[in-house]
Amino acid sequence: MEPKASDKFLANGSTASAENEPSTTRDVTDIIGEYGPWQRLIFILTCLRGTPTAFYNLSTPFFAPKQDVWCTQPPFSNFSVAEWRNSAIPLEYHEGELVPSRCNMYEVLLVNDEPVINRNKTVPCSAWEYDNSFYTNTLTREYDLVCGRDWLISYTQSNYMAGMMCGVFIFGHLADRFGRRIILNISVTLMLIASVIAAFSPTFTFFSVARFFLALGVGGTQNTSFCLLMEVLGPIYRTRPTFAFSFGWAFGLLLLPGMTYLIRDWVYQQLASAAVSSILLSYWIFMPESPRWLMTQGKYEKAEKIMLKAAKRNNLEINNMPLMMKQLKERIERDERKKNPSVIDLFKTANLRKNTIFVYISYFSVAFVFYGLSLGQTNLGGNPFLNFFIGSAVELPAYVLCIIFIRYLPRKPSFLIFDMIGGIACFFMIPSEYPWVRITAAMLGKLCISGAFIILAIHASEIFPTVVRTVGSGTSLMMGRIGAMVAPFIKELGNATHPAVPAIVYGSLSFVAALLIALLPETYNQVLPDTICEAEELGCGLEEIQRIRSISDLHKEKGEVKMRMLQNGKEIKDPEV
Repeated sequence: MEPKASDKFLANGSTASAENEPSTTRDVTDIIGEYGPWQRLIFILTCLRGTPTAFYNLSTPFFAPKQDVWCTQPPFSNFSVAEWRNSAIPLEYHEGELVPSRCNMYEVLLVNDEPVINRNKTVPCSAWEYDNSFYTNTLTREYDLVCGRDWLISYTQSNYMAGMMCGVFIFGHLADRFGRRIILNISVTLMLIASVIAAFSPTFTFFSVARFFLALGVGGTQNTSFCLLMEVLGPIYRTRPTFAFSFGWAFGLLLLPGMTYLIRDWVYQQLASAAVSSILLSYWIFMPESPRWLMTQGKYEKAEKIMLKAAKRNNLEINNMPLMMKQLKERIERDERKKNPSVIDLFKTANLRKNTIFVYISYFSVAFVFYGLSLGQTNLGGNPFLNFFIGSAVELPAYVLCIIFIRYLPRKPSFLIFDMIGGIACFFMIPSEYPWVRITAAMLGKLCISGAFIILAIHASEIFPTVVRTVGSGTSLMMGRIGAMVAPFIKELGNATHPAVPAIVYGSLSFVAALLIALLPETYNQVLPDTICEAEELGCGLEEIQRIRSISDLHKEKGEVKMRMLQNGKEIKDPEV
C-alpha cells in the first residue's frame, strides 16, 4: 500500500509529490497533512486559552479568602480596634475552637454620653470591619458576603460553572451553524469584555451577571477551539489535545497563586486575568476557519483556498486538487445523508444504556471531587498560596503518569489506581491535630483525581460508538459541569453539619466512581465500536455475544422465510414466522 503524502512529510519532513498522494481522498488531512507547521500554529493558539481559563475558573478562593471580620462599632463609640475586639466581640465555637464571633457583638449603650458594653446581651452586626493587614480589598468586603450572606461566595463559583455549561451548548450550536472561527472570536471578545465589566460591578447582582457572561465566553472558547483543533489533526494525533489542554491549564494554575500574592486587591486580580486573556484576541488575526466545516457547508472554494495554503505551509505539493476536492465532496455529501445522532440513541439498548449511566455518574463524581479539592486548597491551614501552588503542581506528574498508563496499561486498572488512592487520601483530610496530614492527603488526592479525570475522559470516548461518540462525550462533560456546579456548596454543608463531612463525601464519591468504572467494559487495545449494535456487544462475554448474534440471525432467517412464502403465494399462519 502506497503511503500518504502526509505520512512521508511526518517521517522526514521532505516535500511530497502528487505521485505519492492517495488514490482516494477520504479526509481533509489527506490534503493538508495530518500534522505540520500549519496545525502547530493552531495547536499553540488553542493551548494559550488554558492560562486565562485556569485564572477564571479557580479565582474565587483568592477573591474571597479567609479573612478576619468583626462587627463595626456604633458611631458614638471610640474604642481602639484591639479594645473593641477584646471587649465587645463574644467568643463562639467554630470547628471545635473558641474564636471571636463574626456575626454578633455585645450590646453597646450610651450612658452619660459614654459608651457602655452590656455583656449580658448579644445583638447581630449591622455592619462589619475587615482585617486589611494582608488583603487590601476582597470580594467579601466589597459586597459584605459574611454571616447570612456567606453562601453567596459558593454561589459565585456555582453561577460561573453554570455559565460555562451554557456556553458550551449555545456557542457549540452557533459554531456548527455559522463557523468555528467567527464564533471562537466572538467568545474570546465576550470573555474579555465581561471580565473587565465584572471588575467594576457596583452590586453583587451585577457582578454575578457579568461573571455568568464571562463564563459563557470561556465555555464557548474552550469548546470551539477544541473542535477546531480536532478537525485539522490526523486521527493518530487526536488524543494529544487532551494532554496539551491539561498542561496549559496546569501552567495557569501555577501562575495564579503568584499573581494573587503580588496583587491583593480582587479588582486588580480580575483586571490582570483580563490582560492575560487579551492575548487570545490574536485569534482574530491568526486563527483560520476549519476547512472541514467549510466543506460540510458547501463552501468548497473557501475550503480549497485554506487547504492549499495549509498544504503549502506543510511543504506538501498538490497537483491534482480538483480530483481530490471532488472525492472529498462526494464523501462528505454521502455522510451528510446519514441520520443525525441523538442523545436518545444512548438509551435505546440495554448494555449501552447501562454504560452511559455509569459514565455519567462517574463524570459527576470525579468532577465534584476535583473542583471540591481545588477550591478548598486555600482552607487547609498553613500558607494558602503555597498550598494552592503545590496542589496545582501535582497535576503535572499526574499528566505524565497518565501518558504512561494510557500507553501500557488497560483503562480500568489505570482509573482504579488513580481513583482508589485519591479516594483513600480524601478520608485522611478529616480535620485533626496534625495539619500536615490533612495537607499531604489533599495534595495526594488532587494528584490522583486529576489523573483519574483524564483516564475517564479517554475511556468514556472509547465506550461510545462512533455514530454517537460526540453526543456521548458532550453529555458526559455536561454531567461533569453539574458536579462542578454543586461542589462549591460542600463547604456550606460542612459548616452546617461537621467539618469532616466534605472529606467523607469526597472519599465516598471516589469509591462510587471506582465501583461503576469497574463494571464498565475494557477498551484497551480493542477495536472501537462504530455502531449501536457493536457498542451493545462491547464488554459482553462470549456466550452473551453469541446469544445476541444468534437472535439477530434468527430474525434474519425468519424474514427470509416470510419473503419466500409470500413469493410462492402461501399464507403465513405461524405468528412467529
